[in-house]
Amino acid sequence: MYWPKEGLESYGIIHVKLLQEVVMATYTLRTFNVKNLKVKKKHGSERTVYQYHYTNWPDHGVPDHPLPVLSFVRKSSAANPPNGGPIIVHCSAGVGRTGTYIVLDAMQRQIKHRQSINVFGFLKHIRQQRNYLVQTEEQYIFIHDALQEAIESGDTEVPSSHLLKYIQTLQTGGDGSSNVSYDKSHHWPLLERQFRLVTQFKAKDFNVVSALKPCNKMKNRSLNLIPLEAHRVHIIPKAPGTDGSDYINATFLPGFNRLREFIITQHPIWDTISDFWQMVWDHNSQTIVVLSSVIDEKEFPQFWPDR
Repeated sequence: MYWPKEGLESYGIIHVKLLQEVVMATYTLRTFNVKNLKVKKKHGSERTVYQYHYTNWPDHGVPDHPLPVLSFVRKSSAANPPNGGPIIVHCSAGVGRTGTYIVLDAMQRQIKHRQSINVFGFLKHIRQQRNYLVQTEEQYIFIHDALQEAIESGDTEVPSSHLLKYIQTLQTGGDGSSNVSYDKSHHWPLLERQFRLVTQFKAKDFNVVSALKPCNKMKNRSLNLIPLEAHRVHIIPKAPGTDGSDYINATFLPGFNRLREFIITQHPIWDTISDFWQMVWDHNSQTIVVLSSVIDEKEFPQFWPDR
């Protein structure tokens, strides 16, 4: 680790002090005060440096979904002040993930200013300056998937102070009308388009292989509402080696601060109540939020004891 975990560290003539560390679901933002001991001028010897550290991108691989990466690239790129020097970007070797970041940043800017992209041409050009940028075919595919997402969805992050104006844009479709009142019955073209994009993903069978095993099918309330393999919650098997004994219909979801901030699950059925409490224990869950309004002993049984 080349930065101080806390307090102040000296690296030659450069002093680095950690001022703040904000941990979020997919990345951490650190703020440093950097001081050059050889510079005598008081106002020129210190600078503020921001480090955007993406923490959910495997080496030689790609993230699960492009949206968090696109948001990260926009935020980190925009953080560099107009009078700042070049943005320093690195991964482990400074080629695979780093090249992917550079291409995504450059192409998003090109989309904004020219309404066009040229991934092949740009990557071929920068590879002449540092070889192996974008190491794998999977990363090359991810760039295209991410840019398609950027074009279709746009940048939907809105400052809280602009929320009312944004709601009006969703309602009018961006036609410039500003005197539209908030009316749920009104036709909302942009909102409807966004919802179609949000709901267009359909899981393939290989995404839900555990949920569809014969030994697990009866543990699901509906075969339309089952966990994806990459994000499903595992429980400690009651009988190690028994197929399906680690399965429960539950999924990890990110929040703002952590990648696995929530576990979402179905209301337990009679045969999975013990699995539910096993999950509570295995994952140190100390808060349970119940949104079912009716407890029906047949369909939605009470899964906790009476006093």
